[in-house]
Amino acid sequence: MTDAAKTATREAQADALIRQHVLWATGAGALPVPVLDFTAVTGIQLDLLKKLALVYGVAFDRARGQAWLSALSAGMTARLGANLLKLLPGIGQALGGASLAASSGASTYALGQVARRHFAANGDMASLDLEAAKAEFAAASAEGAAPADDVVARLERLAALRADGTLTDEEFATLKARILETP
Repeated sequence: MTDAAKTATREAQADALIRQHVLWATGAGALPVPVLDFTAVTGIQLDLLKKLALVYGVAFDRARGQAWLSALSAGMTARLGANLLKLLPGIGQALGGASLAASSGASTYALGQVARRHFAANGDMASLDLEAAKAEFAAASAEGAAPADDVVARLERLAALRADGTLTDEEFATLKARILETP
């Protein structure tokens, strides 16, 4: 296989992993249980780092991965605020879920873009330039919010239908799963 073919294959694998993890993180961010959603998103993001490292032949270090998440997730405070909104019955749960779902998807997309660029340039877990990565993460977060908007909007509509009693919890769960499975 030529170098160009290897690069194209890696890029395709990375793109697929990032898309998959963005959907998972968006769905996890919409979970109605405070703290569980936040924990799930963090696990999904660490899994993304691990799998991208594997695609690029980089040794994964969980502790460094957690450090990457801490350093790059400047929006963590906003995510925690959205998480706290979920404690308010009704509208607080819907708004908090939608807000956390959107920010979780966008931050997962941004993390994937930063990691992919870094690993593709032969970087490893220890050599990330955090200042440059923070700027790239911020730009990619804004870019990543757009692809998640449609999914988030659909999840928001479902949450509103569940909140007003139009959908049962079971119907909501089934429809949510369908939305998150759609590429």
